[in-house]
Amino acid sequence: MPPSPNLSTASTLNDRENASIPANAASPEDAYSHLLKALHPPEPIVLELDILPSTYPPQIHHEHPALALPKPLLIQLYLVAHNDFFTHLCHPTPSTTTAALHATSIILLYDPAHLTAANFRKRHLQSLQTQLSSNKEDPAPQALTAAIQHELHFLSSLQTSPLKKHTKSSTLWHHRFWLLRTFLSQAADLPHPSNHAISVPSLRYTASTLWRSELAVVLKAGERHPRNYYAWQYARELFLLLREGLVVGRRGEGDQVVETVRQVHGWCLGHPRDVSGWSYLVFLMERGVEGWGQGFEERKVKWEMEEWVRKYEWRGASVEWFLKAVRSLGGGE
Repeated sequence: MPPSPNLSTASTLNDRENASIPANAASPEDAYSHLLKALHPPEPIVLELDILPSTYPPQIHHEHPALALPKPLLIQLYLVAHNDFFTHLCHPTPSTTTAALHATSIILLYDPAHLTAANFRKRHLQSLQTQLSSNKEDPAPQALTAAIQHELHFLSSLQTSPLKKHTKSSTLWHHRFWLLRTFLSQAADLPHPSNHAISVPSLRYTASTLWRSELAVVLKAGERHPRNYYAWQYARELFLLLREGLVVGRRGEGDQVVETVRQVHGWCLGHPRDVSGWSYLVFLMERGVEGWGQGFEERKVKWEMEEWVRKYEWRGASVEWFLKAVRSLGGGE
């Protein structure tokens, strides 16, 4: 199942999974290897990452699934990663590919807009795809499956953690959409998958399963960074990609669209000043998808919002804009 944000700390912690790594007790290379190990666990998991102020001691704090380090230490490790990465780009060899790939995770943790690092991760996945296409006996399907799952979990860790730049990074959201469009849209039982998609038999999700997981990531990113345009725009693009699978998929999956409207409406009520969320709710209502009962859901949302405004005497530009937009819809009368 695709990753969804899991930000709760387990009640019992395994000592081997929890560590505080003092930088002054080890070389930068040792701290670097510890951070890489934490960012690349054997089993993919969504981490809660945090970059601490410089007033904190130079330590890597790892209490599964939380991982934090002060910014001066991150800068130091970023410089090591930057050197490893560009050394490989200037003199590429098969033996340094994995080290360069791992280096990109630290680069993106420090700079989520680093397009060169994001594109290198794309090329790595495409190289596994090429192996799968050229050699049916090669273990590439398993390698590609594991790489896709780790990539989704890594992106979820960056995009749902309390990191100001990462939750609203256009580079990361574009990278996530590229990943799903390229590798998962055909695996999501779509009637007409993307022309760029390939079949990965071990990654079989229904459109509804994939959508629920991705919507959870978007909602969490919206909480982390209010008015998160890039996260909501990603949700628009993914909804349009999966829309046919949501509506014409297995029996009952059309209800997933109505469930999405209700879920997003509930999120908006919890964040009434966030115009980006209200705008996305209008986007969903504008679609007029089958299974809505001839505009019943639009009318219900409109009526509930008008009652909410009257009951609480709410005065806010975001809600007022939403009501005006809904009244202009054909089903909002």
